[in-house]
Amino acid sequence: MNPDLALKHPPVVASMASQRSWLVMLLAASAGGLIAYVGVTGLINAGFAEGLLSQSSNHWPLVIACWLVAVWVPIAIHELGHMTGAVLAGLLPLMLFSGPLQLELEAGKLRCSINRHRSTWGGLAVAIPRAGSSLEPRQAIWTVAGGPLSSVLVALVTLTMYPYLSGIESVLFLQVGLMSLAIGVATLIPLQSGGFASDGGQLWQLLRSDVRALQRLELAAIIARNFSGHRPGQWDLENLQKIARESKLAVLKTSALLLAAQVLDDRPDAQAALRGFESLAKDLHNGGLAAYPRAFRVGLTLPIAIYLAQQRRDADAAQRWMEAYTDGIEEPHERLYARAAICMARGDVAGARALALEALEQLSKNPPTGLRELASERLRAIARFETSTIST
Repeated sequence: MNPDLALKHPPVVASMASQRSWLVMLLAASAGGLIAYVGVTGLINAGFAEGLLSQSSNHWPLVIACWLVAVWVPIAIHELGHMTGAVLAGLLPLMLFSGPLQLELEAGKLRCSINRHRSTWGGLAVAIPRAGSSLEPRQAIWTVAGGPLSSVLVALVTLTMYPYLSGIESVLFLQVGLMSLAIGVATLIPLQSGGFASDGGQLWQLLRSDVRALQRLELAAIIARNFSGHRPGQWDLENLQKIARESKLAVLKTSALLLAAQVLDDRPDAQAALRGFESLAKDLHNGGLAAYPRAFRVGLTLPIAIYLAQQRRDADAAQRWMEAYTDGIEEPHERLYARAAICMARGDVAGARALALEALEQLSKNPPTGLRELASERLRAIARFETSTIST
């Protein structure tokens, strides 16, 4: 399809099924829950859970608090394991998210803060190759394997020590041990679907020299830079374009094209940005949108709508892309942003400013990221009607 024509009209794939990555994640979580249940049942039958069962009613609030700690600690240990494996393999640690904890390493300084990105509360560890080098399979294997191995090791230590403890300490060790065992074993199950792959699935790919696992890790590192506040213009464009050219998995290729288009949109070359969004639109027409998980498709169509309205002044095409998907997971401000840009493209300055102010209010309620900083800058331009800033 002609790239210009592809950018004018979104593909019609609303009724087409997408790859069900969520089902695989549900199976992994179910496997972990089953392991925990079997473990608790076995310990009770063996008489090893007496410390838990014998707690008085006065101690149960503390037991529940231990459960909350026991959920978070094993996740943090799992992510620290990924990071430890990465460092041992020669990678540079960048950031770690786990529940409310956010750790970042910038210019050799460790910064600890509250993690306000709810999407990363399930845990995320990111390490990058040293300057001038690329991610090697050996480094990726150590990075991926470090998480499950650390979880299993902690489970063995805590469950071995548990029978020799008493009181609330025994309860905490039991809970941490069972949760760590569940996480370690469940993440080692080689599950793969669409853009999602468990640790075991990624290890299986890496051992078979499948580049998809490396590409996933490289995309994760770039996305993590967005969470740490780096604007799109600072992301690794060359690597994104390489993944887009070489990836044989539609979800990874489409993700790389989206990120690359956003990088170019944050740089001064308007023609390069146009080519970036044309390439993304063409890919979506050629099956990229249909292959994407349905819940996340709106994250592909809204950025195109915003670009067309604000940078190309094509309100009609932007409206079509904005209306392509009206459900799914999207940023609270993003649809308001698209509507504001469309109003501005149609000359409705008052409507555009009102919507821009509403979008800015939504942005203020969420932690800053690189993409949100870019959106905030351009929304403020609409609110002030600075045409020199919002047009190219």
